[in-house]
Amino acid sequence: MHYNPKEDRIELSVRELCALALKGGSLDNRMPASFLGRADEGREVHEKLRILREKGVGLAHDARVTRRPRGSEEAFGEPVVTPAVGYHAEVTLHHVCRMEGVTFFVSGRADGVWYDPSGGCVVEEIKSVTGTADRYALTPRQADLAQLSCYGFFLCAAKELNAVTLRLTYASPGHEEEATSVDSVMSAEGLKAAYVALLRMVLPRALDLVERETVIRREAKNAVFPYTEMRDAQREMILECWRDMRAGKILFAEAPTGIGKTIATLYPAVRCLGEGRCDKIFYLTAKNATRREAFGSVRKINEAGTSVRACVITSREGACICEAAKQGGNRLSSYCNPDTCPYAKGYYDRVESVILDMLEGGKTLFSGLDIRAAAQKWQVCPYELALDLSERCEIVICDYNYLFSPAVYLRRYFNEDIPGSRGHRYIFLVDEAHNLPDRARDMYSGGLSLAEICKAQDALHTWESQSDGWIFPAEDGLDGEGESKRQELRASSLDDLIGTLSRMSHACDETMVTDTDGVRRGVSLERQEPVVLCETVGRLSALCDRWLRRHLNHPLYATVDSLASALKTFRTAADYFDRRFATFVEVEGEDVRVRLNCLDPAGILRPILRRSTASVLFSATLTPNEYFADILGGDQDSVLVSFESPFPTDHLCVAVCDGISTRYEDRDSSYRNIMSYISAAVSAKRGNYMVYFPSYAYLDKVYALFQKKYPTVKTVVQTPGMTYAEREAFIAAFTPDSKELQIGFCVLGGSFSEGVDLPGRCLIGAIIVGVGIPGLSNERNIMKEYYDESRDSGDGGGGEGYAYAYTYPGMNHVLQAAGRVIRRAEDYGIVVLIDDRYSAEPYLHLYPAHWEQISAVGDAPSLYEYLASFWKSVREGNH
Repeated sequence: MHYNPKEDRIELSVRELCALALKGGSLDNRMPASFLGRADEGREVHEKLRILREKGVGLAHDARVTRRPRGSEEAFGEPVVTPAVGYHAEVTLHHVCRMEGVTFFVSGRADGVWYDPSGGCVVEEIKSVTGTADRYALTPRQADLAQLSCYGFFLCAAKELNAVTLRLTYASPGHEEEATSVDSVMSAEGLKAAYVALLRMVLPRALDLVERETVIRREAKNAVFPYTEMRDAQREMILECWRDMRAGKILFAEAPTGIGKTIATLYPAVRCLGEGRCDKIFYLTAKNATRREAFGSVRKINEAGTSVRACVITSREGACICEAAKQGGNRLSSYCNPDTCPYAKGYYDRVESVILDMLEGGKTLFSGLDIRAAAQKWQVCPYELALDLSERCEIVICDYNYLFSPAVYLRRYFNEDIPGSRGHRYIFLVDEAHNLPDRARDMYSGGLSLAEICKAQDALHTWESQSDGWIFPAEDGLDGEGESKRQELRASSLDDLIGTLSRMSHACDETMVTDTDGVRRGVSLERQEPVVLCETVGRLSALCDRWLRRHLNHPLYATVDSLASALKTFRTAADYFDRRFATFVEVEGEDVRVRLNCLDPAGILRPILRRSTASVLFSATLTPNEYFADILGGDQDSVLVSFESPFPTDHLCVAVCDGISTRYEDRDSSYRNIMSYISAAVSAKRGNYMVYFPSYAYLDKVYALFQKKYPTVKTVVQTPGMTYAEREAFIAAFTPDSKELQIGFCVLGGSFSEGVDLPGRCLIGAIIVGVGIPGLSNERNIMKEYYDESRDSGDGGGGEGYAYAYTYPGMNHVLQAAGRVIRRAEDYGIVVLIDDRYSAEPYLHLYPAHWEQISAVGDAPSLYEYLASFWKSVREGNH
């Protein structure tokens, strides 16, 4: 549903009208949200029936048309071929009417319209179905009939007809000539009454939309900046975002800490909303903390006089309040059904009333806690409530997944096959965009484990041995969809996949070794797609999907659902597989793991970003910005900007200890020197420090030496797999009023190297050991090879593979850790970089512009003197 301000009318499709008006019943996620290929199958069915109709097949009333009472066993007979009399396919129809001050423009395309000599005008709606069409024709779906009646009324109104024949046709792929139809003759008055009834069901929502569009957009157009002062760099960023949003550009913006980048992107986006340049703003983040910050910024905008609506969408797992689901141990979505979750039962019967209650009194801001409270009050699913509430909001704050992930992206907004998802204009604001490359690679990669597949097969075997030999036996040799029992899911159905995975272990023969425990290990990396495996996965995936649709309450549902999910993830990666992917095979004992790895997500992200009218991808660390623009889907029209830090540059002292190597082969001889550098850095001034290491192993070695030599120094140490409470306790140890020395030992790229805000004396120094490059691996090496081939440096020296795979991601980790130190204009602090590579290319050209106070110091005594001099000048007020 969309408001067109130029025409002052609500515009929506017939499909969307029927979907909104007839929404009801329970939430049931046991029905897979989408099946690969279903949209293509539907288009094929329509095209084949169009060809048949143009040949005259099925135009006569007796051409395989159902007219009998329900339950009749009367034979259909053979299709009758008659001349095509004025047959037209894909006929565009629309209607305009006004109701209670709202003008509705509803449009759609009837699948077929023709004049039959014996029956007048006929309008046909074709629906593709799985299984036999007869079953659907006997009990037509309400939404299908409503959609057809709308087309019938539009045709009567356009042609001034008194009546029309409505034909609802069901056909299954591959069986178009056996399509089954239901005919009914309806008067124009009856069709009008049915259409008006549909409009009345959506009228409250339309009235709300008109009010929002006419009143709130005026406020947004003249939105007031919510703070008394606007920093110079912040003003530059706001103007840049505003210009690029209005021009429909993709902007990559590096905005150092302190600019206020959240409000600097949201504020111009709200102004563009008011100007009618977008319909909705999506603020996309990687962490809960940044979602809270974005929500707080919207609150500030509201307090300044612009009452835009905003909601936060949290993950299904984070939002769930169903105790059975939390304790079940299976995939959470398996419990989202009326049989196991009270919040799913009757969800669509109640959700509209819940949303109206939430909006009552002009409330505009809905945090995750607000949505959860409303869900508990009205006994509805909080996750689905957040999704439905988002349709009434101008700003949606959510995780990257809801735009970029092929598994959980918001289909109601970004899938053209869903009613109402097309034709809208969005602005995407992607915060902490430096996190997106690896997240995107993971989203579009998929793997399978032979051990997990065998485990699923064992569960099926156990069930078969306890039943009559079939997972779900069908009557008379056919299942409920007219398929042979031989196509039913059985334990033996997994044999082909298990055999294919087992044979793929031979790809690792050349690297196979047996370790000291007698376990075989081997790896293989290839740039070719495993075609046989992908085809096998496709067949089994379709079989599992079909089984899941028909066996909602089967005891093995959760087992098959988990299997289907893994197959679907792998199949999605296979659908995207091209030269930007690689196949990774790993053998460990009896297990064989195959993973399709996405090396370069740019080609996938680019069309996703083009779903917007404008996008801003921003972070404090997008260095070099050409690299991030390249791998995040930018194009030649994208805008790349780096803004200056708003903080005094002489408040940060950066020291480079270039007299030591921290390369992997040199680490054993570096531990005592690293300890000396740490001791020198923290001795210059007492306070809170963080020391970042490239690995837990490196951390443990240095920490053991440090603790032995300085047992009285207060330390906190990051450990693998820390719980939320443990992470919170770690951060809580860094207090501004502490007058003693305290050192946190952490890993670079971990929980405490980014997204942590420790202003003032909470943290006065970061000591970074190494250059942060990811560990050498086969996956990274093949990524290097790929970028060497595809990203030539242009200087005759080959590609930029090593920089793309190792250097740039590593330096981003370094800059993020360094960014923990200066958080406010009044803060002072030091950053120590320990590695000889920091004094050479390419690192010399990767330092931020605001690192003016940077110097190479060599040994530990020199480091102490340099930092002591800096802190002395701070005390004396020379900075």
